Amino acid sequence: MKTSTILLLVVALLEAGCSAPRTKYDAAISIAVDQSDVLNQYPRAAQLLLPLGLQDTPEMSVAVTVSPITDRDINPEYTFVLDHDDALTGNSQMRQLVLKAFIQKVQHCLDSLQPKAPLAHSVIYRPVAHLAKTLASVSAARRYLVLISDLQEHSEISFYNPDTHYTLVHSPLSIQSQLEAQAKPGNLQGIELWLLYRPNSYRDNQPYCIASGLYQQLFSRYGARVHTDQNFNPLP
Repeated sequence: MKTSTILLLVVALLEAGCSAPRTKYDAAISIAVDQSDVLNQYPRAAQLLLPLGLQDTPEMSVAVTVSPITDRDINPEYTFVLDHDDALTGNSQMRQLVLKAFIQKVQHCLDSLQPKAPLAHSVIYRPVAHLAKTLASVSAARRYLVLISDLQEHSEISFYNPDTHYTLVHSPLSIQSQLEAQAKPGNLQGIELWLLYRPNSYRDNQPYCIASGLYQQLFSRYGARVHTDQNFNPLP
């Protein structure tokens, strides 16, 4: 092969590498906190952020959005951004201070949203669908939606209604269709939805299992990977 041909191939490979799309963040996480009920388990910011890999890769960039789930469709959203740090030229001690301050900011926000008393109604699905759709538009290598809630919808569709509860158990696709008629999450390929909740008792366990199963089925339909757990443990 001629030298000129080899040079052309090298240049082409370099151009291809330079033109490859790059994500804006290494990880993006949206945290939805249910304020409609008093939660018996309330995760700390460190429990949600450190599993992203910040301990092993402190230079990574992260976007965090925190939003309450209330008795309304429209709720405030608080966004915090941790910019990428250069692992070679950055100051490691300074970076640890930046990380600590970043986690404290998110924790302060979570503390301000911790429910003190239950609300009469809870609009859960539509705000979550909105957050999922917004997260899907974020340019990030990994994207997580963490929902801290008992998932007991109490709006136009009320899971507390005996007839609705019966339908949830025996014909969940019917309830799923009703929810989708209100809002569709859109393409959620590449999104991981984490449902975090610890039932108070055996009596509390059944409604949550039914509701989380519905969320598993509904959001998987749009391409999301759904996890039901007490803790946020994403795979590296």
